[in-house]
Amino acid sequence: MDDISRHLVYGVLLPLCVASAAVLLPRGAWLRARTRLAAAIGVAAVAVPMPIAFALINGSPSEKWERLIAMTLVGAIAGAVVLYGKTGPGRIWAAGAFASAMATMIVWPIFQPADTVVERLLPGACIMLLIAGLEPLARRDNGAVVPISLWIAAMGTGIGILWMGQLPFAAAVAPIGASMLTLGVASGFGRPVATRGIVAAGAPALLMASALAYLWMSALGANYAMWLAIVPAAAALAAWVVRVPWVMRRQRWMQCGLGWLAVALISAGAVLGMTLLDQQGSSQDFDYDLPDFMRMPGD
Repeated sequence: MDDISRHLVYGVLLPLCVASAAVLLPRGAWLRARTRLAAAIGVAAVAVPMPIAFALINGSPSEKWERLIAMTLVGAIAGAVVLYGKTGPGRIWAAGAFASAMATMIVWPIFQPADTVVERLLPGACIMLLIAGLEPLARRDNGAVVPISLWIAAMGTGIGILWMGQLPFAAAVAPIGASMLTLGVASGFGRPVATRGIVAAGAPALLMASALAYLWMSALGANYAMWLAIVPAAAALAAWVVRVPWVMRRQRWMQCGLGWLAVALISAGAVLGMTLLDQQGSSQDFDYDLPDFMRMPGD
């Protein structure tokens, strides 16, 4: 099986099948009466396929940078924190703080000595912002708005990472997008899919993939700031457009469409910005000795 086929089968089709089985096999009435179980299935559908797909595509995570796939475990734990115990904003903030702290600990040693503290804290801060900002919407709107918004954000993130030339990280994002698409379509057709916890489950790995791809590019001489590389994933926050009063007076399909359009425009704008800045940047070749964690197998 060639590389493209492996990425398609393991990175897209496998997550689609796993997520579809998780939400379609249980009887609707049985699952509707067990809201917490339905939410746990949604979290598992987001968190489980990605490490499996990554392992099948890339093999054992022997390189240090590949071990950052552990962010899927961080996401699963954060999703569990959101789901279990008393409901309230405190648990969402706790999940966001946990995921942010773990992401910062993982990514901190990878930065170059010249990088600022703000840059080192940015990925973790964005993870916390996405969880704390979008989980409340997932609680209020238990439909297709949040999962489809995250699918659009994952698509934009994957395109941005591919533009950076980082296929392994783009492949790591694909399963998240496939799972979110499945959950969104299933909920849109009336399946009892609880969307609570899916933001906490998917955000850490989604944003970390952007950060890692950017760090690789910055070592080679990126012509744009890290925040621009993270915006396609964080664009999912624009889904709050559906709660704007004048939008809420519209029909449901129009509310969803406007929310998804806002996410798509911000994500696409960030990718376009990276493209233009990269093209306008210096064409000089960088003679840079990559750190060990950034070396591809065989380098």
